[in-house]
Amino acid sequence: MTRNIIHIDIDAFLASVEQIREPSLIGRPVVVGGERGERGLVLSSSYEARARGVRPGLSLGQAERLLPGGIFLKGDYQEARRLSDLTWEICRRYTPLVEVTSLDDCYLDVTGTERLFGPAVEVASRIRREVSREVGFRISLGTATNRTVARVATCFAKPGGVVSIPPGGEAAFLRPLPLRRLPGVGHKTEKRLRSYNLLTIGDLAGVPRELLVMTFGDAAGSALADRAKGRDDREVKAKTLPRSVSRSTSFDPETADRTVIEGMLFYLTERAARMLREAGQEARTVAVAIRYVDGAGGNRSKALARPSNRERDIYPEARRLLDGLFTRRVRLKWLGVALTGLMREGAGQQDLFAERERRRSIGLVEGIDGIRERFGFRAVTAGRSIDLLGRYAQNEHGFVLKTPSLTR
Repeated sequence: MTRNIIHIDIDAFLASVEQIREPSLIGRPVVVGGERGERGLVLSSSYEARARGVRPGLSLGQAERLLPGGIFLKGDYQEARRLSDLTWEICRRYTPLVEVTSLDDCYLDVTGTERLFGPAVEVASRIRREVSREVGFRISLGTATNRTVARVATCFAKPGGVVSIPPGGEAAFLRPLPLRRLPGVGHKTEKRLRSYNLLTIGDLAGVPRELLVMTFGDAAGSALADRAKGRDDREVKAKTLPRSVSRSTSFDPETADRTVIEGMLFYLTERAARMLREAGQEARTVAVAIRYVDGAGGNRSKALARPSNRERDIYPEARRLLDGLFTRRVRLKWLGVALTGLMREGAGQQDLFAERERRRSIGLVEGIDGIRERFGFRAVTAGRSIDLLGRYAQNEHGFVLKTPSLTR
């Protein structure tokens, strides 16, 4: 059976997130990466900004000079993740084989779904309309018989279109394109190939496989030989449940203050536990790791009495692990918590009395989660993380740490 693969890319992703959050920004030049006067790089730019030469990777200073009237924003990681998840849920209406490769990029395998939803190009068009209507993103889609060609097709669908490559047309589609269009050909590989007077994907397709293997190694050489001819047998694999959930951060400044360290341990534990609750999972084991300023450190783990996704069950064990690790009068540079041995919530054998206690606590935990979902994580400061108040600044996502995924 001929495979039908769809590749999806969300156009100008982070800039589009800001335009969805604030509709008045639609149609205006938006740059995400930092505010005016800050140092850094452009992470995303709207098509209005790109028309003026502002593209991802450019320094913010250069972007300001090119776009004096542009809107410069830091971006919102949490909102970007939420809107990304909504987009991929729409894709799962058409197939369970959805492989998310980044917040703004995924593959779908819709092989065998034609009787339900029609040809792949029609599915792609339906997804594009539904994402636009329900989420607000403009997305570009490519369809083909394999991942490589579908991804390249997406480049020609931008912005907001659908390009379909029919079976048997893969090599002809790729042949005239420059080498940099081929997935897997980075700057260094392209430079090396150009030194051999290879300028297009068609030129590369004419090189014997044996020579590419000798030059680039077995795996990389074989991949180049196959993909240049429009062949790619890699499967689309649905995202599986994670094997662990971890949260960590560096201390700024480094500290040996036990109150601060235990407060941070609780904060990291509640962030990890909330992630488990959102995924409908529980952990059987907790692990704690530390690193001193001199580079020394260690880690320990302990099985929980019962699988849990609540910080009130997990933190006491985590603190005991910390007691066994933090034994020197030296400042800590880094602290991490990991929850492992994950299983579906409620799948394990439950103690009757412990289950009654757990159910009594559900209302409180869900209430706090609900408040944070609506008003931001900082809306409720609980447990030992109260000891961090006044020591770390806060934004709507909680304490401002050196870990981006926890602070924006």
